[in-house]
Amino acid sequence: MFTRNHPRSIHTELLFNLVFLASAAILIVGVTTLVISRVDSSRAFPAMVVLWVGSTAVFLGFGAYLVRRAVLDPLNRLHGLAEQMAAGSATAPCPPFGTREFDQLGLRMQEMAEQLLEAGGQNAASLEEGASWAGHAGRGP
Repeated sequence: MFTRNHPRSIHTELLFNLVFLASAAILIVGVTTLVISRVDSSRAFPAMVVLWVGSTAVFLGFGAYLVRRAVLDPLNRLHGLAEQMAAGSATAPCPPFGTREFDQLGLRMQEMAEQLLEAGGQNAASLEEGASWAGHAGRGP
């Protein structure tokens, strides 16, 4: 279904798996409760469906909020930082992202940008020095 040209979204992947897991757990608890309590399943079934649909909807809404806040928002900020790096202007301090892992990744990206800028400056200086030397060497004594 998905190819390299259309990778899955981390938002969809996380949300689907979390909702599926929670929904399955709710169904297992509900069916187990029915079996243990020996309640007439024809009377309890509509209530079970309402419970399952309602709790799945609540979990879907809260899960979407958590995935956005904990994963997508920091990823979007890191994406912005990467775009700044690509433009050569990532010299501002890296903002906190809210989690240790994203903070560390942001700091490493910042360090990488600084090292790349420094290496680019050294290469430019070396090229200028080489061009200057070649200009002097071509003149002769």
